[in-house]
Amino acid sequence: VVVFCAGRVRPVEGAVKIRAEVKTDALASLYTGLTLVASGETGREIARECASAATGFVQESFARSSDPYGKKWPRPIAGNKPGRRTGNLQGTSEAVPLGPRIQLRAGVPYARFFFRGTVKMTPRAAFPDGRGIPPAWKRAFDNAARRVIARRLGKGR
Repeated sequence: VVVFCAGRVRPVEGAVKIRAEVKTDALASLYTGLTLVASGETGREIARECASAATGFVQESFARSSDPYGKKWPRPIAGNKPGRRTGNLQGTSEAVPLGPRIQLRAGVPYARFFFRGTVKMTPRAAFPDGRGIPPAWKRAFDNAARRVIARRLGKGR
């Protein structure tokens, strides 16, 4: 037993000395693993996988003519499938990785009218809205993160 007094260390008379030895191999391994997982490259890799999954979900929305939560889109007055007249809206709707994040975007100027609606047109969302991330999307993102982290930890050993 050691007593600390004003910056000095002095042994206590008659005290039992205890020595503790700890193997730190596991801590070193944990540190290495955490360093790999916490790196910016891990976040970017997860974002790339999530963007790929999200693009697939957006394309499914067009194929099923429904929003990410499963609500069917109303048919346009013209009778064609929603968002398919020229194919440009569907063809440019995607998720792209931006560092450790993803951005959902559509590359046509009229996309906001299609997705959010107008006074005369019902909204037909292909991207998640204020209701949050749909459960299927969340599962895919969680699985992507787990796969990437498992791969990264496997490389570090």
